[in-house]
Amino acid sequence: MTLVGHEAAVNSISYSSDGRFIGSGSMDGTVRIWDMRTGEETMVPLSSGDGSVWAVSYAPDGKGLVSGTEAGVVCVWRLLAGHKTPQRLLGHTAAITSVAWSPKGSIAASASRDTTLRLWNLESPEICTELKGHADVVNAVVFSPDGCTVASGSDDCTLRLWCSSTGKSLRQLLFHDSGFVHCVGFSPDGTQVIGGSALGLNLWKCSNGKRTLSLRGRSDLALSVQFSSDGQYLISADGNEVRLWTLPRYTFKPSSVALFGHTDTVRAAIFSPDGLYIASGSDDHTIRIWTASTGSSAIQVPSGNNGGVNSVAVSFDGTLIVSGSSDGSVRVWNILTGEKELSPLLGHVGSVRSVAASSDGHLIASGAANDTAWLWNARSGELIRTLLRKRGLNTFVLSVPMMPGAKLVMWATPGSVGSLVKLPQALLGFSYSNGLKTVHAVNFSPNAQWLAWGSRDNTVCTWDVALKKPTSFSPLTCAHAVLSVVFSTDSRLIAAGDFGGYVHIWRAETGQRTREPLWANADLLNSIAFSPDGRRILSGGGDGIGRMWSLLTGEQVFTMGGLDNPICSVAYSSNGRLIGTGGYVNTVCLWDAVGGTLIAKLHGHTSVVNSVAFTPDGEFIVSGSDDRAIRVSAVKAPAVIPPDSNIDPLEILYSASDQDGWRVGPAGELLLWVPLAYRAHLRGSSCTLIIEAQHMKVSFGDCGWSRGENWTSCWRGDASNASYSRV
Repeated sequence: MTLVGHEAAVNSISYSSDGRFIGSGSMDGTVRIWDMRTGEETMVPLSSGDGSVWAVSYAPDGKGLVSGTEAGVVCVWRLLAGHKTPQRLLGHTAAITSVAWSPKGSIAASASRDTTLRLWNLESPEICTELKGHADVVNAVVFSPDGCTVASGSDDCTLRLWCSSTGKSLRQLLFHDSGFVHCVGFSPDGTQVIGGSALGLNLWKCSNGKRTLSLRGRSDLALSVQFSSDGQYLISADGNEVRLWTLPRYTFKPSSVALFGHTDTVRAAIFSPDGLYIASGSDDHTIRIWTASTGSSAIQVPSGNNGGVNSVAVSFDGTLIVSGSSDGSVRVWNILTGEKELSPLLGHVGSVRSVAASSDGHLIASGAANDTAWLWNARSGELIRTLLRKRGLNTFVLSVPMMPGAKLVMWATPGSVGSLVKLPQALLGFSYSNGLKTVHAVNFSPNAQWLAWGSRDNTVCTWDVALKKPTSFSPLTCAHAVLSVVFSTDSRLIAAGDFGGYVHIWRAETGQRTREPLWANADLLNSIAFSPDGRRILSGGGDGIGRMWSLLTGEQVFTMGGLDNPICSVAYSSNGRLIGTGGYVNTVCLWDAVGGTLIAKLHGHTSVVNSVAFTPDGEFIVSGSDDRAIRVSAVKAPAVIPPDSNIDPLEILYSASDQDGWRVGPAGELLLWVPLAYRAHLRGSSCTLIIEAQHMKVSFGDCGWSRGENWTSCWRGDASNASYSRV
């Protein structure tokens, strides 16, 4: 479930010992108590008036909760007594960053930005032990399972162990430089302590201070860490993700799975006392509950892109989608089911910026950051070759994928090619750039004869697919870094858009320019597209304006504007009637290709839309976004379903409109309310498919469903515990 109620970032969460309740503290200045059976708040929000709540910890007996505030006040709440005013413990001179309740129940610990820790005797609050030794802000404090030891982490790059009865420092464990310690935790048996910093997680033996393990997640910044009760797993907050680690005791080496769902930094991640669930709190104002055994929640996590989708392409027969992602992968999907057709195509050392599929269905091309253009077999996923180019008259570079036994060899004379290293000839390629350059765009000619790719080094390289070698006139030069490359539909022209706002056009067979470059008066052109009849060319750039050019006169025919944000991608439908654009407004826009009038905005993406492509029949548009999702949307308005229709209920929900979270039918009737966290994952009226690393499945139980004016049909009288029960 997703717990929604806090009006600002959730800084800290804590389970009650029986797992029935969660306490949370937020930047909105409140402490909230949630019932884990219903997801509802059990009482009004608690506020001491001392500013943001940075930390909370439940009492071992579940009867109380301690919180730490921005004002430096430690608050003790007696929950079962119904007290709405806390006991306020004073002494710190700066904000409280972390609190912990001793397993023995009589002592609470607090850590502060004033560089100290304090141990509070809750039976005699006037008795307080101050722990000094850290040289900077103390970010975290936790008790060992037996309550005899306290661990603390600080911006002074140390983790310290203290005796809880005397306050004496027992051991100091040093992180690397700039390793501010943000979180600490003990193993269930108390023999090991773990700390998290901007450099990842480190595990030490408490007895001798020996480091036994280092773990690094996706972002490396660990703001929270905790062992599972059996010591088999670790849970950590890793940027916008929750990361579940399996430790080496149970595997050959540490492994982890990322739980996606939060849209902002995760501040806290903890196990439930029985180990069945994980709770996480985030800057996105929500608390999410996950199933610990599978790392899943109501939003399922199938195989999908683990990074933003930078580029999408549709196969010539319209059955497949090819995508390139920031995670360095190229993936192939079935356009009807959303299932993967091949295992991820891996090997690029950087973010995949562009992908393309040949019209004969044989090849896939990809280009990546700090890398090269690569050719793949579209049916098997096998890497065929890397495409580089000459570096000079007498110097060549051989480049191969990073495979076991692969080598990088340089030699001086062209005649020695193939005599210095024994590698498959298909992997050979040549380069004359100063090192590897980012490939921003790749594209096949419609007749599958040529492949072109544009790079940051101001060039467009062309490759003869049939002859398996560069064309005689390659490379073509531009004034600035090349961001987009496209062929005309008859394969006679090739065009490129560059960082300076210029459109360059050449003849594909000779490499000769057809005219002077067209200038869009923009700082960059992210995408260009030829009209199907080859008479016009469309450009979209950083100024948020789409420009239509006449190839005959070189003049602008019309502009498409009003978006006030950069356009990342433009595409023409095959019938020449529609233009699709994607950009920083998180929407796909459909335009009239004749006059440039805005027809519709297709919502659903929650981040920048990097790429759009029409299906060959022009009926659908495919879009890829930084939100890691690929969406397939119908370009025509959905048919209105009559109220008395017996059509599949899912189709009725999908065809309904969205109003403030409600799915609304054609007559304005309310069909279903969707919680905020899941709205982006339920496809809308125009969307026919969502492919993403996280998605929501909607189903109806065996009891069926009812729709129409007779609301009593939504009730039944055979419930076991009540006379009536809603279905």
